[in-house]
Amino acid sequence: MHSLRIKLLVGFVAVAVVAVGVVAVTAIKATDSAFAAYVRQGQVERVQSLQADLTDFYARNQSWANVQQLLNISGGMGRMMGPSMGMGRGFQGAAMMGQQTILADAQGTIIASVGAPHNGPRLSSLEMTAALPITVDGRIVGYVLAQGPGLSTFSALEEQFLATVNRGLLIASLIAGGLAIIVGLVVARHLSAPLVSMTQAAQAMAHGDLSQRVHVTSDDEVGRLAEAFNAMATSLERAEQLRRNLVADVAHELRTPIAVLRADLEALQDGVYEPTAERLAALQEETDLLARLVADLHDLSLAEAGQLTLERRPIDLAQVCQQAVTGMSSQASSRGVSLTLGDVDVGSVSVVDPDRIGQMLRNLISNAIRHTPAGGSITLDCRREGQSNVIAVRDTGQGIKPEDLPHVFERFYRGEKSRSRATGGAGLGLAIVKQLAEAHGGQVWVESTPGHGATFYVRLPGGEEASSMGVRP
Repeated sequence: MHSLRIKLLVGFVAVAVVAVGVVAVTAIKATDSAFAAYVRQGQVERVQSLQADLTDFYARNQSWANVQQLLNISGGMGRMMGPSMGMGRGFQGAAMMGQQTILADAQGTIIASVGAPHNGPRLSSLEMTAALPITVDGRIVGYVLAQGPGLSTFSALEEQFLATVNRGLLIASLIAGGLAIIVGLVVARHLSAPLVSMTQAAQAMAHGDLSQRVHVTSDDEVGRLAEAFNAMATSLERAEQLRRNLVADVAHELRTPIAVLRADLEALQDGVYEPTAERLAALQEETDLLARLVADLHDLSLAEAGQLTLERRPIDLAQVCQQAVTGMSSQASSRGVSLTLGDVDVGSVSVVDPDRIGQMLRNLISNAIRHTPAGGSITLDCRREGQSNVIAVRDTGQGIKPEDLPHVFERFYRGEKSRSRATGGAGLGLAIVKQLAEAHGGQVWVESTPGHGATFYVRLPGGEEASSMGVRP
């Protein structure tokens, strides 16, 4: 039995059968007990009625003469006795059918009886205790005793009535059990349907179809499971797409410098080019590009895996910003771009790895230089905001399109879809910036308006905030 639907149905059926069975047995037994109590009470009341009639009989006649006729009529003929027989209250003999009715005088001597003969002329002491006394004018003049199967068993009519009631209870229980099974089947189908759908989608995903999604039909645990499954499928699909893009981008980035190196080396071997200093410098440049690409990929993979080693210590970010501006000034000047240090709050201390922060700033400045035309400017600010320090790199370049803003920190992402190398860069710098910022417990974001430049922000925990986060120098 491997189907969850079948397991749920069997469980519902088992619970329904047990519940209906218990209810049916309990109801039948309760009905039998209640009806038996009702019948016994009725029999007791009829005996008490006979007691009253016998009391009236003795009060009228002052003796028990002809009382046997009264017992015969009341106990055997099954009709109501009238006032002439002293039956002012009335008594139905049929209800007493099957009983032994005995009348004894005050001393226990049997005077009259109806039904099976009594064993002996007198009532025993136990029978005297069970008998009902007949009292006239304050004195006991006799005893009436009703005993036999009629007091403990039902008559044929009563048995028929009880059987009809029990049969109705049994039929109702069977109908309730059938309805419970039908409801269980519907509920099992409803509960298992989304799980079956998720199973089929998971099997399809295992065969490579990551576009599978399941329909969310409820807000309960199963619905939340379906939402989590869809989120997982979306994440896997995106991760697979990024993996494919990574492979394609790495191949593309490696292919160009390798092709240049190969062509130049073959030309040198064939004597097409002379091994001049300029030619060797060009080869060295392509080799450096490959080395940077490999180093960037290595850093990025370590950061994404959470295995990037950070040598943290308290530093003044103003000094790191000044060093970054100084180190990148010549590159900016060669492109005709002005690079300056703007507003800086001295004493903006953070517990960070200064080398990695410097790498992050150089990536941001390098990105700004590539996208800022000659005559433009780049400004680096560092200010204190609460317990955090915020670094901003502003440029006056062409800006970033709104549709590109959510993706600028993705690896190998470029706004220029042509993949032209005119602006340089492998598309890893900003991805490394994001990973380095997050590795330090910070965050990075960008604001830009097309045609009005862009501003990249890096928020890093201050000294106090870093300490509260468990960061130690």
